Amino acid sequence: MKIITLVTPTATLAEKGKDVLQKNGISSEIRKVMSGTVAGCLYGIRVKESDYNRAMELLNSASVRIISVKD
Repeated sequence: MKIITLVTPTATLAEKGKDVLQKNGISSEIRKVMSGTVAGCLYGIRVKESDYNRAMELLNSASVRIISVKD
């Protein structure tokens, strides 16, 4: 099973995103992303590849900003 990481700029957005996904039946976990910025760390919401499209729809509708996607 392939895992996709949806990178957010803050831990708060990652937590919000995880909550949104959980309420909609999508399993996810949060991990600190190794490459941070000068301003701080980045956080990733990890989801199954099969949940990627639905997760992006839900996160966009909840105003959770995804700044990059890593596979």
